[in-house]
Amino acid sequence: MVSKFISPLMGQTCPLPSFLIGAASALLVLQLPRGYCQNAPEPDAPATSGQTVADVKTYGAVGDGRTNDTDSFNAALKSVAEAGGGTCVVPKGTYIISASGITAPHEPAVSSDVHLVGKGRSVSVLKVDGMPRNHLLQCDGDNWTVENLTFNMGDYTPSVGLSTITCKGNNWRVGNCAIVKSGRWGIAAFGGNNWSIEGNYISRTVPGGKASNWSDSC
Repeated sequence: MVSKFISPLMGQTCPLPSFLIGAASALLVLQLPRGYCQNAPEPDAPATSGQTVADVKTYGAVGDGRTNDTDSFNAALKSVAEAGGGTCVVPKGTYIISASGITAPHEPAVSSDVHLVGKGRSVSVLKVDGMPRNHLLQCDGDNWTVENLTFNMGDYTPSVGLSTITCKGNNWRVGNCAIVKSGRWGIAAFGGNNWSIEGNYISRTVPGGKASNWSDSC
């Protein structure tokens, strides 16, 4: 079940310091009751004609749910960025990602004109291997997308301020992704123009017990 949130000031600077999805906060938070959703078709992958296409398995990723594939993601995303843009493809599989996230702290994994695209929610899965020490996926730049992926956060509740996907820049989109077993923030957006967060599903673990869960959709 999914619903949609789109930057309220298309073509203008968003006046909010941040937009957080996944938990209560003094800042604007989208909290939808279970079932308050609409179906959304799976979006098409970004056009790649004339652009670099990098498959993470070409860079050594295994996707067997046991092997740590962080370095392979780093290398594939770096190759796309250095080529001036393109698509980083994540085939079917479960990819283990280090607790420090993809790339070094404060360095974007997805940058301008880079598209990180899986084969579908629950098909291409990125799973954190320990208590998160950084955002799992940092995105910063213009004209980037993250689509068709599941992020499994393992019921961990990291330090305040860390999110599964953190978003900055203009003309970006996070679509048709799932963030499951999230102990804190799902998606955090910081300003920018013409961005959208749509067709995503978030399942959050309530701190203090794995048995009690509630869901957001965004």
